Amino acid sequence: MTDFRRLGFRSLCLILVLTLTVIPAEGLHAQSANWMMQQQRQQMQLNQQRQMMQQQQMQQQQRLRQQQMMEQQRRQRAMAAQQRALREQQRAQRAQQQQLRAQREQQRLQRARQEAQRTEQQKLRQQRQAQEAARLTRDQQARQRAEAQKQTQQVLERKSALNAAQQRAIRDSLERTRESKRLDEVRRRAREALDRKKAEDARKAAETSAVLSGRAAAAGGAGGSGGNGTGRPPGGPRLPVAANDNTPGGKAPRVAGAAAARTPANDNARFARLAARESNDNVRFAKVPVASMPKSVSWKVSSGVAIKADPARTTTILGSYDKDMKYIIRDLKYPKTYDFGAKKGGFNVLNTPNNAYSEKFWREHNKPFLDAAIKRGDRIVMATAPRMDVLRRMDSATGKWVLSGFGREYMHLRNNGYRYDAATRTMVKAQ
Repeated sequence: MTDFRRLGFRSLCLILVLTLTVIPAEGLHAQSANWMMQQQRQQMQLNQQRQMMQQQQMQQQQRLRQQQMMEQQRRQRAMAAQQRALREQQRAQRAQQQQLRAQREQQRLQRARQEAQRTEQQKLRQQRQAQEAARLTRDQQARQRAEAQKQTQQVLERKSALNAAQQRAIRDSLERTRESKRLDEVRRRAREALDRKKAEDARKAAETSAVLSGRAAAAGGAGGSGGNGTGRPPGGPRLPVAANDNTPGGKAPRVAGAAAARTPANDNARFARLAARESNDNVRFAKVPVASMPKSVSWKVSSGVAIKADPARTTTILGSYDKDMKYIIRDLKYPKTYDFGAKKGGFNVLNTPNNAYSEKFWREHNKPFLDAAIKRGDRIVMATAPRMDVLRRMDSATGKWVLSGFGREYMHLRNNGYRYDAATRTMVKAQ
């Protein structure tokens, strides 16, 4: 707009100069008028153009301002939308934070509850453990008391058994002493009777000799008068001739008691006398009758196994005598015997005669019995479970624990490569 103003001002100045200097006054006046009119028209056109341009510029400016306002409004709306979105986002964030705080609070409460539950469970576990420990302590104490009572009872039983055995041994010794005294008395009486008999025979022989000598002298003095040549008084009876050990027709004195006393006692007869006091008096020294023997044991053994004979091999039974074996022997009617041989389809039990029991019993009888079973590969059944209370005993002489007979059998099998199979209650070869 400033450029158009400058152009109009210059045009007017030029018109005035031309009018005053160049064009004559009158002729130029008309021309000037025309020219002026033209210029005025042009000026008017220019003004109109300028106005139009100004209007256009104003419209453009208005449009620009409107566009700027619209853009500003749009920007403001966009900013407002952004602010709203930001506020929404902030609200969402706050809500999310609140939710997170709520979740954390809930988690904290849950952890607190879990911690309380764990604490309560720990307390309950501790209480249960304390109760279990107390129960175990009570049970252990009860077991210890029972074991102590059992051991005491076993010691008392062993002492009573030992006392009974000692009493039996004393009675047997007294009986043997009385028997020996009786035999000595019989021998003494027999010797005295023999001595009296010999003295009587000698006295009778001397009397007979004296009578015969007197008769011979009388016969020689009388000559042949009244003699009958028989060497005895006429009409008198025949005198008896005493018999002695040197007399051919004599008889030896009866000394059966002395001979019996000199004869050693038969071991079987002595055993028969001892066995007469036992419940099992089936005393035999022959082979075990496997065919007539039962094929199973009806006695309920302490280990719980059902003992049945194996048709293919010998079944050897081991166990504690007091707990099981004496009842098994009674149940099977197993004889007292030294027969340790194979009994295919039957049972093999150690039941020796009473006279076999001595300090050499293990070496002479028990160990050979086990070695024979091991060599044959017998099926070895344990009627008594090998526990410590039956594998050892209290030695009354030393007061120390020693292996029982069953314990020695068990350890002998262990030393020969056997182990106890708790499932079958048998001793099996270790692989």
